[in-house]
Amino acid sequence: MAELPREVAWYLDALHLNLAPKALPERKPMPGFREPVYILPVVDEGTGETVRIVMGHPTAEYERYRLVRLTNKLGYTVTALAPREEAEKLIVKPPPVKEAETAVKEAERIVEVEPYRTPLADWRYLSELASRLQSWVESGEKWAEAREVGSVLMYVRDISEYSKAGKTHLVGAAEEVLKPYEEKAVAAKVLTDEEYARLWREFSEALAKAGLDPTAYRSRFEALVAWNMPYEDNLNIVLDEARSIVAEETLLRKTYVAKRIVEPPVRFSWKYVSWGLASMKLDVADLKEAVKHRDALRAYMDLSRIAETAQRLEKLLAMKL
Repeated sequence: MAELPREVAWYLDALHLNLAPKALPERKPMPGFREPVYILPVVDEGTGETVRIVMGHPTAEYERYRLVRLTNKLGYTVTALAPREEAEKLIVKPPPVKEAETAVKEAERIVEVEPYRTPLADWRYLSELASRLQSWVESGEKWAEAREVGSVLMYVRDISEYSKAGKTHLVGAAEEVLKPYEEKAVAAKVLTDEEYARLWREFSEALAKAGLDPTAYRSRFEALVAWNMPYEDNLNIVLDEARSIVAEETLLRKTYVAKRIVEPPVRFSWKYVSWGLASMKLDVADLKEAVKHRDALRAYMDLSRIAETAQRLEKLLAMKL
């Protein structure tokens, strides 16, 4: 690689940033600058993205640029200037609480599921739990924006612990349905092959009603089916997942991202952290609706999704400690 201009080398050393592999700085005129400036393709170690940053400060046309937070090779957060379109690479737009709640209500309208009620559930406790989880998710998002691993991890661990406690409470309150689901991997087969095919048709029709391709979500359907449970209980479970998928896609159409982490990530990325927190925010919004309708099965599935995401985020964040 050609030797870097001295001022570029100094700038990169000062910020402890690496140029992207096989990339070279480019000096050219840019809007808002009086003189040509260097454009540096650097690696954001927090996401693995290559981002073109501008070495200098504009005197006009500020709307064309954004300050971006980058993780440098020492693991610290530094701030640099980037063209607006480059800054978008690092941004995950999480849904505000009201947008998440609106998406949940829209999904309820499209995918109707009969509530599973039980007199044994403590709905006041579950309502307080949902509010607490919502507060922790929002705090986690603020610390994720600042790229503070330890602070995010603290909230994620609390979310994991308390969502699992909520699940335990619901299993005790609706043991006849939820305990078999907890033990689905080791119990005897009850569901027939014909009923399994019917479940897939119902799941597919619910997603098609929202204009979605069900085959893209086949793995999520497969992961939920409990062969040791009757058709009716399985139907509520898979339709609940369909409703969750519709809510996710409703937000995406509004440019908000609540992407569920389905597979455990193999490398750390702040994008994965943001996706996980946003998906938990959506699940908490759904949990609040489940509590309102006193739907024990729906609340259990929401808490299951929250707990699973929190556990994956714990492992992800531990990669940076």
